[in-house]
Amino acid sequence: MNLRSMRTISAIILFSTILTNAQEKITILLPQQTTLTQAKQLIAEKKQQHLIELAFDIHDVILHPKAQKQLSTLVRSPQKYQLLKFITNPYLTAHAVKSLLTLIGGAFNSVLDKPAPAVKIETFLEPLKNHNDLQLHNLLIELANSLEVDRDVEAIIKHTAQSGIPIRVASNINETVFFQLKQKLKAEKITVFSWFSKDTHNCEGKVVKMRGICKPQHEYFEEYLAAYNPHNNKLFIFIDDRKENVQAAVQSGSFIGIIFNSAEQLKKDLHTLGVL
Repeated sequence: MNLRSMRTISAIILFSTILTNAQEKITILLPQQTTLTQAKQLIAEKKQQHLIELAFDIHDVILHPKAQKQLSTLVRSPQKYQLLKFITNPYLTAHAVKSLLTLIGGAFNSVLDKPAPAVKIETFLEPLKNHNDLQLHNLLIELANSLEVDRDVEAIIKHTAQSGIPIRVASNINETVFFQLKQKLKAEKITVFSWFSKDTHNCEGKVVKMRGICKPQHEYFEEYLAAYNPHNNKLFIFIDDRKENVQAAVQSGSFIGIIFNSAEQLKKDLHTLGVL
């Protein structure tokens, strides 16, 4: 092989490497003008001082919709025939109707072996409460809580908690739904939230009251920091599957963000940052 051929091959390899790196998704978000080296140094200092915590979103990070569970819940419920009637409720927004249809469709997609989409059930719980239909209200909560835990993410949470780093929830889940979700998981002997630190209100982190402030509003993260960083000396690693939520957290200060794609990617990013 002559020198010219070798240079051509080297150039192709270099171009392929650059293209591959450009196509890779950036999943670690740092504050402006902060390098990865600086972030790792800060994390090391905060770990030594026991001033670092992890803040986890719940849906599509720790827990994922389970179509088979949704279908089973619908089939055994005497309220299932009221769901279509509920769609015509004049108090519901178009988004709420779409969410409900998505939830029902997600359950029956299991027949076609398709994954169920995630649905934010909070959008139609409040209008339902205006009609005092407690049975249907509870059915919708049960459908929303038809989830399965990501065992690989649970293993990361367990390992991190055992290393002495507190874990907290940072979710838009409604507080009522979250309480019932924990009860259901406990009955199924799923203990993922047992690794989370509890605050003075006996809660594992920040959830949302009905019509409360939600991510990605900056006020959400201001409230989070007011509750869990009163002395303004902690650093939080915020993990969420939505980029806009992670960006908002990082812009709020005291957060380094990880955009969640998979447990494998999360573990890699935590190692890169020096958390694990």
